[in-house]
Amino acid sequence: MTGLALKNIQRQPRLIQLGLIGAPDDLRQTYLPIFVKYAHRIQINSVYDPAWMCAKQAAQLLRSKATPSLLDLFHNNQIEALICLKSPWTPLTRLADHFNKNILFLGPTSIDIAAFPSSHPSSLSGSQFCCPGLTWRYQPAMLRLLELISTKLGIAQHIELTFPTGSTSLTQHPLVASLLDWAFVLLGRDLHCVDIEQASTGGCSKYVFQLRRKRSPHEPARLFIAQAQTLQPPAEFSAKIVCAQGEALINSPVDLSWTLHSGSWQTEVLHQERAAVEVLIDHYCRRIAGGLIPVPAGEDLCVVEKALSALDAVMTTHQPITFDSA
Repeated sequence: MTGLALKNIQRQPRLIQLGLIGAPDDLRQTYLPIFVKYAHRIQINSVYDPAWMCAKQAAQLLRSKATPSLLDLFHNNQIEALICLKSPWTPLTRLADHFNKNILFLGPTSIDIAAFPSSHPSSLSGSQFCCPGLTWRYQPAMLRLLELISTKLGIAQHIELTFPTGSTSLTQHPLVASLLDWAFVLLGRDLHCVDIEQASTGGCSKYVFQLRRKRSPHEPARLFIAQAQTLQPPAEFSAKIVCAQGEALINSPVDLSWTLHSGSWQTEVLHQERAAVEVLIDHYCRRIAGGLIPVPAGEDLCVVEKALSALDAVMTTHQPITFDSA
């Protein structure tokens, strides 16, 4: 065998056999293009859905096979990892633990904090891991911001998250958990305290999280969070990020504006970048293949749960909550 042929063989990525749990309505539109794009690295071995016809149709679409039982999927030794698109969490994390399977949760139950088993705070007990679908850290605007922080803007010092007012409580907003996770990626996860920054004005209050930083223990990072009547649909949120050398504004997954302290504002529209769910699936499979690339873990979801519980208490009692040092 020539050196060139050996080099080409070594470059071939390992094909990862995946099991799919759930066949959602958006399988063809959202997930099929991703599985086709990465067919050189991943293969859907089997599909399970409680509705047998849905499982058969999904398997045909994915050129895979349907399995009639969830346990059959876990018993399949060819399957190295699982992706859950529709089924509830429980008891999947315990099954994954028992059968030593990695599992990624996407879709409606991807960050169902209430259903996440507290007995598995660090993911799973073995070498395998459970990956919650905290996709907002992978949105194009968020990833571009990380690049700017590294190259131009400098370290993030505080973030202001604003959600529109409405019938939904601040802690129940559908994006609040994922956006808190994203903010903690930038600011750190060592919660120090939660307090009311500004009393209710026009029916709105602003709350602040202070987060300890090991490199700057006397200069905590701050995350402000509020609802505002000035933020109107279709806007779902706005984020202002103040950094050491400038600041940025994000109002959607693909829109980013930024400036240096001494410069003018620049706007970037990132429609051509990969969707967040594609990036997460890619990173998850790279991790399965032995890569060291970070992915969301159970600990991240637990920090979000801790933050939301504290925020809910402060909103109710109007009293600050302080956390012990990590």
